[in-house]
Amino acid sequence: MRLVLITLISILFINCFSNKEVLKNFKLLPSVQEIKYNNGLSDLNFKNIKFAYSDNNIKLPIRYDFTKNIQINNLSESTINYSIDPNLNVIKEGYKLNIYKNKISIIAKDEKGLFYAFITLDQLIEDSKDQNINLPLVSIKDFPLLKFRPIHLDIKHHMEKKSYYYDLIDDLAKQKINGIIVEFEDKLKYELRPEIGSSDALSIDWWVELSEYSKRRNITINPLVQGLGHASFILKHDVNKHLRDVSTSDWAFNPLNPKTYELQFELYLDAIKATPYSKYLHVGGDEVHLVERDGKSQLELNLIWLNKVCEFAEKHNKIPIFWDDMPLKHAGVYNPMFNDKISKKEVDDIWEENEVSLMKFIEKFPKNAIYMRWNYQKSNTYGNQKAMDWYTKNGLNVMGATAGQTRWTLMPQNQSNISQIKSFAVNSIEKNLEGLLLTLWDDDSPHFELYKRGIAAFGQFAWSGNKTTIEEFKTIYRHRIFGYEFSNLEYSFIDKLEKPVGLWLNMLLSKEGLEAWAF
Repeated sequence: MRLVLITLISILFINCFSNKEVLKNFKLLPSVQEIKYNNGLSDLNFKNIKFAYSDNNIKLPIRYDFTKNIQINNLSESTINYSIDPNLNVIKEGYKLNIYKNKISIIAKDEKGLFYAFITLDQLIEDSKDQNINLPLVSIKDFPLLKFRPIHLDIKHHMEKKSYYYDLIDDLAKQKINGIIVEFEDKLKYELRPEIGSSDALSIDWWVELSEYSKRRNITINPLVQGLGHASFILKHDVNKHLRDVSTSDWAFNPLNPKTYELQFELYLDAIKATPYSKYLHVGGDEVHLVERDGKSQLELNLIWLNKVCEFAEKHNKIPIFWDDMPLKHAGVYNPMFNDKISKKEVDDIWEENEVSLMKFIEKFPKNAIYMRWNYQKSNTYGNQKAMDWYTKNGLNVMGATAGQTRWTLMPQNQSNISQIKSFAVNSIEKNLEGLLLTLWDDDSPHFELYKRGIAAFGQFAWSGNKTTIEEFKTIYRHRIFGYEFSNLEYSFIDKLEKPVGLWLNMLLSKEGLEAWAF
């Protein structure tokens, strides 16, 4: 009897240990808010999950990979039972997913939550197939911690093939990213100002088609047309030179010339037409220094322009987004946002001395705008946090912008900027902000694939917050992209390549570069 008991205990211990080891190889990206493994595996696998049934006759969402061929059938023959319940105790885009012995239950808050539930299920099925085991018995409760999770699509220097952008939308959707801010510059074939579009610009109709494709995958494309500054693509043309702030420079518009707004508004109209489901209109406004004229300071001139473009946005039912650096710079409170070496007292002293310059014109700061506080390397500085809090304190809307790409050409550097992405995402969640933008600048014109790990990190931390460490994220990323067998640290060679690759551009021009490459 004792031998039988020992044997049974041993079998239970081995099975329990085995199950725990197996369950380590189920990893979701982004991580879900709550997950509970219920001791064992179901009878379900990728081969026998064929049919689904909806209690309230909801259409199946767009699906990928292992769930794309699932069809609606009657309840008795269906493995998946799914429904939408607006009263479900999760926030928007949330869902509950349970895998039982022979059934899968999905209850979503809304259509978006249903779409994301199938994304999660697809990852679970992929992991079970890769390991040649059945799906785990599991209970999941999931929802995003940030409402708006857009990436920046900067195409001013080069574009990929048209088909690439459709594939990109699918890739972003799988990572539960729900927005794009596309910086058109001259890559839109403007109809009202045809001189602006480049020879490889894409038509408004094509952008409408991509917008529709994106919307069906819970991604809203919103336009960004640079204004006031960064205007070389507009002001280089002879027909527009009279609108320059300085006649010898095509960088900035004259904000006091009424013709400036006629031109800018026509560009906005075409951009809005190309993105019919957009909620936001990003008007640019960064990195511009103006000639003081008519007794008006640079801060006043910036605000004159900002008010006019915000009035236009409101008239066309769009929420304007504005890079916020110039008012802060002209007021003298800019530098502390990027300096983590100075004390809180020094930052407070700078603000105490200079905040009066902002408060003097506080009534001229448009209330319908979102002030986008961009900071790509020092987002957690006290100065950056103080600036964001200043907006909130004064009844203004603020949103952060981090970066998944700055100036890289051959491969990502700075570990894809993951630490800054996480820091700004967690901070945005703690401040209960509407969202966070992941900028992906095209200044050195790398292929978009170089951005992918940074995008995945953004998807992870914007959705799940502080749920994983950076190293845990990297493990999950390797698992999801390359397979569970490659999730171990021994395959994390990309970070080890950073130093030699960082010297690649100048490796033939310096002794240090030659020595680094010779290793």
